[in-house]
Amino acid sequence: MAPEEFKRERDFRVDVDKGVHARACTGGSIAIAESALHAISGRLPDGSPFETSIRVTKPHALVMLKLLALDDRYRNIRGLAEARHDREEARTHAADIVAIVSVQVDADKFKTDFQQQFQADAELGLRVLKILGTYFRETTSPGLLVYEEFIVADKPLDRNARREVSQEIERAHKLMLKLLPLKSL
Repeated sequence: MAPEEFKRERDFRVDVDKGVHARACTGGSIAIAESALHAISGRLPDGSPFETSIRVTKPHALVMLKLLALDDRYRNIRGLAEARHDREEARTHAADIVAIVSVQVDADKFKTDFQQQFQADAELGLRVLKILGTYFRETTSPGLLVYEEFIVADKPLDRNARREVSQEIERAHKLMLKLLPLKSL
């Protein structure tokens, strides 16, 4: 993926190098700015040592990208032929968002970092915050509904399981509310 502002005219691709392209990504510039290089090492399948650096997006920027993807998949912008796949992807994005926010040790710092990443692109910031509110403001908002679908997928439900699912949705809702701005968009 690469920043959307570098995409080709009338195409979703961004030229990376001669003969190499990436998919344009809304929020890509922020994701790159909100990332850091990390060294990794290990062994290749043939046993030889390997070492490289990879760019890792910070959690608040990943949540931004996941919110944009959730919105696209939930709205099924690719059409009826992709509806089932898009719904499954929406479930996964919603679950990823909740998981990322759930493991943050300092919720206030995460919220500050999440909101501050949009200083260079206020329009995108408003769009993402609106998506966040639309999908997670109520327990019956679309993001929490597809999160619930993710939780119950392929699981038989009895009364206790249903109660556990309800408790998890309530926990996720309270968690996501902490990320929302105080003023409604």
